[in-house]
Parts: sequence; structure tokens; C-alpha cells
Amino acid sequence: MRTFFVNNTSFAYDSYSLDFSYLSNISWLASQDIYPKVYWKDKHTKTTHMALGSLLCYSNIPHIEQIEDVDLHFFGGIHFPGSAWGGKLPSTQFWLPRFEIIQTDDKTTLIAHFINQDPEPLVFRELKPENSMEQVIPCVKISHSPSWAEWEKNVKHVLSIKGLEKIVLARQTQFTTTPAWPLLQALEKKAETATCFAFQFSEDSTFLGTTPETLFHRKKNVVFSEAIAGTRPRGINEDELAYELKSSTKDNREFNFVKKFVDHALLPLSSQLHWQEDQILRTTSVQHLTSKAMATLASDCTDQKLLAALHPTPAVCGTPTQEALKLLKSLEPFQRGWYSGAVGWLGTQGADIAVGIRSALVTNSCVKVFAGAGIVQGSNSLKEWEELEAKITAFCRILS
Repeated sequence: MRTFFVNNTSFAYDSYSLDFSYLSNISWLASQDIYPKVYWKDKHTKTTHMALGSLLCYSNIPHIEQIEDVDLHFFGGIHFPGSAWGGKLPSTQFWLPRFEIIQTDDKTTLIAHFINQDPEPLVFRELKPENSMEQVIPCVKISHSPSWAEWEKNVKHVLSIKGLEKIVLARQTQFTTTPAWPLLQALEKKAETATCFAFQFSEDSTFLGTTPETLFHRKKNVVFSEAIAGTRPRGINEDELAYELKSSTKDNREFNFVKKFVDHALLPLSSQLHWQEDQILRTTSVQHLTSKAMATLASDCTDQKLLAALHPTPAVCGTPTQEALKLLKSLEPFQRGWYSGAVGWLGTQGADIAVGIRSALVTNSCVKVFAGAGIVQGSNSLKEWEELEAKITAFCRILS
């Protein structure tokens, strides 16, 4: 057995693993009845993680000691500040799963984790064979929250506030319901430049999406982050629209807010911070300005410190941060929960945390699809509403 530490508490750890040549990912995961379930395919390495059950669970951000000989992943997320879902859905939670599958290009490994006990291969009997998966059920759009009239009023209001450089107003669009896993499978097929994820807390509730935005990706003491801002549709004239995006004073102002925020967050925690050249990031239906940052972390930097410094970014909140948060709490008519929160995994050798956008909460009664738009001086309420529509296009095409 090996030892690892979480929040300064030691745990004896062992595992039992099996290798496969192939596994039908989402369909296999949908066939299991052990909760919570996690699906995570990161956009950097295209490595897929699937997880079942919970051995250790924390309702805060755990401090996981970095060690060489144990590679563990605690999956979970953090809600958007001041806007937790409530009820049975988690606000902040990270857990070590009972079972985990890690799939790369050439290898699939099924791992059973054991804490303070000897490994027992018979636990694999709890896993079920893959069944055929349900199909997406065509859905009907029910409502927007806020409505168009409320949105227009809110945009005019925030633009009148002096000292508020940017605020990100969000909208929740409600549809009739459909099964979560076939929806995720359909989204993943079009999500080549995004991290594809799902957190199924129970049979009745799944938070899923395909986010283009990484909050931070850590490999030992090297951290990667990025700035994303500005939006234009894709389509016949997408190169022309990309040029317009790069030339836009408004969008570049919004983009620079995010880059400066990342600088301010990472510089006290690291050294040798470098930005790559600005680029255009193309997702399924829209395109954005983007740039990637890389830094070497200080020896005392933890994932807790990174999350505290980086979450929430101006890309999902605004700037100044506290003024934007206070205003959002009074204006938004719904709870964001993990939408625009921080989701992913923290581990003993690294971390991969994304921003929970391009996402939806699927329950037995409805599908709630989320989108947000950055409001700065020069914003137009109708154009920002159209941006919201563009951002949920992938969901609308599948659900309809």
C-alpha cells in the first residue's frame, strides 16, 4: 500500500486495474447505476476519464499533497459565487471515485480504488455490461429567464453604472426534457476544440456541456491558463467575421480585461509567465479571441490558491469583480450553480479545471441551457441577445 494526504490527513491507498483495447465510452457509462458518474474528455490531451461512485468526498476545495507514486483524480466543481443551485445539488464538492476508466489513443484502463483496505478484484462484479443507449427526445423550448424585455432593461441599467467596466449577464433557456447521456454524445461529436464533460449526481440530475475555456491545466509545477472573449458566429462568412472580431475595439477591450485579470492572478503565484500570440478559437457555432498563458508555479502554490485567484474570471463575471458579483445577485432571476463555475479534477500529480460554460442542467422535468454575454460600453442589447442564441445553437440543433 501507498500513502497519500488530503487536508493533512493520511490515507493508505491501493488499486486493482484491468486493461482493455476498446470501450464504448458514453454508452458504457450510461449503463451503470453507481452514482455519482463523471465523464471528462479534456481538449488538451484528448484523454478521457470516466468515474463511478465516491470513496472520499469533500464539500470544500481539498488540499491534495503532490506525490510521485500515486496518480489520483478528485472530480468535482465549484459553484458561481453567490449563486448555488440549492436543494440536493452540490455547491462545492470534490470526490475520489470508486471506479475510474482512463482512455488514451492506444489504451483503456479500468481502475478500482481502495482506501484503507486490501484490493479485491471481485468489486468489478458491481459493474454492468453495456446496454443500447436511449435516443435524444425532441424537445420544446418553454421559456427564457430573463425574458427579452427583462434582458433589454438589464443591459440598459448596467451600461448606466459608472465605474463598472464589464459585466457578464447570463440567461437560462428551459426546454422539455430528454435523457442526458445521448445529449452529451451528440454534443461531443461536434466539440473538437472543447472539453466535453458530464457530472451525473443522481438519476434525476446531470450537469453537462462542451466548454471551450480552461481555467487552469496543471502538470506538476507548470500551469497553463487562457483568456477567451468576444464572439462572432460561424458560417459562410466566418473569415470575414473573424477579421471583424480581431479589429473590434469593443471586443479587444473585453479580451484585454481577461488577460490582465489572468496576469494579476498568476504573477504572485508563479514566475516566467508567458503569453502566446492571440488567435481565433472556433467552436461548433461561434468563434472567439483567445490567447494561452504558461507559468512556472512557486513551490508553495496549491490548487486552492489557483482557484481562489482565478475563479471567477471577467469572462463569466465582470470587472471590477466584487461590484459585478453584487449586481448579478440582484439582477439574475435564476441560480447559476456550476454554470460559469469551475469544474474538472484535482490530483496528486496535476489538475484540469475548466469554466463550466456551454452547459446545461438536465433533470427528469426539464433541460436548462445556460449562456452569457459580456456587457461593456458599446454593447447593444439586441446584438448581445443574438450572441446568447448563437452560443446555444449546438443544444438547439440537437434538442429540436
